[in-house]
Amino acid sequence: MVRRPVPHAILLLKMLLASAVPAQAPVGSTDNLTPGVSIRFRDAGKWITGSLVSVTADSIELANAKTKSTETYSLSGLSELWYSAGKKPAVARGAAVGALMGAATAGGTLLIYSALDTSGWETTGEWAYVGVCTAAGAALGALLGALKPQDQWVAVQVPRAQPVIVPTRNGIGMGVSVRF
Repeated sequence: MVRRPVPHAILLLKMLLASAVPAQAPVGSTDNLTPGVSIRFRDAGKWITGSLVSVTADSIELANAKTKSTETYSLSGLSELWYSAGKKPAVARGAAVGALMGAATAGGTLLIYSALDTSGWETTGEWAYVGVCTAAGAALGALLGALKPQDQWVAVQVPRAQPVIVPTRNGIGMGVSVRF
């Protein structure tokens, strides 16, 4: 005869193991927001950016840099919430944008040149010109990206509670769904 563990003993073991692990706020939760951090969020369809003053269970207060005022917003009205994890150089992005702009400039110049010159294309020279413009644009873009760091935004899961209607065997049930 094989003895099975008692369900209560399994539950007690799970509770002991869960209490042994230190509680820590998940990355991107409102618990990670500290006063002074840059935040941005979408409220009623428009982006608002500022410096966090305080956050409570149902509201967020920020110092708005544009209006030079302190404003309070309800967390339930926010569709997106982000905080800045610091600034990092945008070298790769700058190089990609610069390369595209250099290639577009070269292409536009060659189109104008070909419309004015009826003698035909010198393919080696034109491709070299496109290559030089693309490389120069990438180098300039990488330099500008390195000199102007950008905020690295991290999404925050906003806690929400909403009513739900669920079909059951006996009809329908009503409840509250909470997202953390």
